[in-house]
Amino acid sequence: MVQRLWIVLSVVLGFGACQAPSREVYELPPGFRGWVHVDVDVPGCPSLDVRGGVTYFEIGPGGRACTSGVPNRARRQVQYFYRDENRTPLEETARGYGGLIWGGHGPILLEREGKRYLCSFGFFVGTEQEFKAAADDPPSNEKCSPRELDPKPIPR
Repeated sequence: MVQRLWIVLSVVLGFGACQAPSREVYELPPGFRGWVHVDVDVPGCPSLDVRGGVTYFEIGPGGRACTSGVPNRARRQVQYFYRDENRTPLEETARGYGGLIWGGHGPILLEREGKRYLCSFGFFVGTEQEFKAAADDPPSNEKCSPRELDPKPIPR
């Protein structure tokens, strides 16, 4: 019995580890610097833009986007681009590495009836010096409110 349980558990865990990560592309206004904030599961916002298995987020001039959908945030491959004539790629970074995409805020979760729901997430675009200057001032999550959301559980 224990051996059978071990085999079933191994197969289930192995299948989960083999699943391909979801792909996300963030398209930013040319030259944008600052916090990016994406609100999710907001009625009245566009649905997720999924093309060819890739989820696209078009970030507005103020660094904000919203969707009525809930992206899969478990395992992701992420790319960032400026929406310019060259579709300039932006690299993720860590201290001292020179990229422009910094770890950000979120996911911001809403706790309701014993379940957690994704409300928003974001990141910073800029140099290390710009990030340090703005690190204490990430965008708020004013749209993340039980009165305004019709939450769905976070996909796993």
